Amino acid sequence: MALIHNILIRGLNCIILQATNVQKSDDILDFMAFCDAWSYILHSHHKTEETVYFPLLEEQSTQKGVMARNHAEHETFLPGLLALDKYLHTVRGDAKSYDGSKIVKITEDFGPALEKHLQNEIVLLESLAKDEKIDWDLLGKTMAAHSKKVADRVSA
Repeated sequence: MALIHNILIRGLNCIILQATNVQKSDDILDFMAFCDAWSYILHSHHKTEETVYFPLLEEQSTQKGVMARNHAEHETFLPGLLALDKYLHTVRGDAKSYDGSKIVKITEDFGPALEKHLQNEIVLLESLAKDEKIDWDLLGKTMAAHSKKVADRVSA
């Protein structure tokens, strides 16, 4: 879990760092594809957590309601992520409308909440390591199987 969270944080950092450097139409469209792929991965990861991982973890844990805070944290950055998605869609339709400072603004508005959530989730999972009722192997295999099943294998 820490690995995918690190990938998401580094991807967000790349978006913020490169947004104002992209100038040419072809580069803008390529950058929109990169940003869109990053957003897709984040949406997919959180959907899988919400529908597969968290319910199974909750079911096994001796601490009922343990994943409620995680779900609430997902909701804190979702409006910003959706704003990014909307902007990406607009620019993909008209590369001339691209403004790198808008991407920076949108991502910096929701980025801190996302980063805090990604860090908090790892701390929570580490704290649950002592819960002997949780079958971590089953959780990992279930998450991996679901991720493979729903992975998008078609380029945009």
